[in-house]
Amino acid sequence: MKQFEVVDRARIQSYVWIALGHAALLYLLVTWQWQLLLLALGINYIISQVGISLTFHRALAHQSIKLPIWLEVIGSVIGGFAMQGSPLSWAVVHRTHHAHSGEEKDPHSPKHLGSWYVTIFGYAFSKSIPKYSIKLMRTWHATFHKYYYPIYGTILIGSLFVLPFDIALAIFWAPIAIVFQFENFVNTWLHSWNKDVPVNNQWVQLFVLGEAYHHNHHENSKRVRFGKYDLIGWIAEKFIQNEKVHTN
Repeated sequence: MKQFEVVDRARIQSYVWIALGHAALLYLLVTWQWQLLLLALGINYIISQVGISLTFHRALAHQSIKLPIWLEVIGSVIGGFAMQGSPLSWAVVHRTHHAHSGEEKDPHSPKHLGSWYVTIFGYAFSKSIPKYSIKLMRTWHATFHKYYYPIYGTILIGSLFVLPFDIALAIFWAPIAIVFQFENFVNTWLHSWNKDVPVNNQWVQLFVLGEAYHHNHHENSKRVRFGKYDLIGWIAEKFIQNEKVHTN
């Protein structure tokens, strides 16, 4: 099946973290620990906005903004806790998506892979195109990519021994599932499900904030701010302005 074009040991091991994150979220839901669920939801927004939206997406995948190196490092580390691959691998998948949006080579096309497949697996077992990683391979992200899962796997497992079990799940494990599912809203709802046409959707704004201006983003992937209520885009614009002032 084309949905599982790349099934190997590494891909299966990486997806195990996603599955365990969902098990942690399910446990907190079944035991109805609403305070810890709110904590996990809050951490989700830190990971998804500072880590993925600002750093992985705008700074690395599209290079629409050049972050100060300290913020790029912090954002990369934070985004890594989504367990969706290193910043380098995430950027490669996303560049492949833009280069082949709606086509069979799109790594998470609901039209060609199926909406339920995208919801459950994301792009875990689909192909991306390595040529889109050439520039990033010359940066520190190449080294980070090599040690990504050993570093984060150690942190996640270690959290279960250092922290109370339920708190460890809320801080480190459950947010993996929330980020994963909210990001899949972008790949399904904001691609018109099986039609696979990028759209804006204000309801999805509740889950992914500025990333919900998805039609705007596909029209011009180099724009820093996707829409009027794109908070992280507004913050990113401020960094650009500050950098220009500093340069002058």
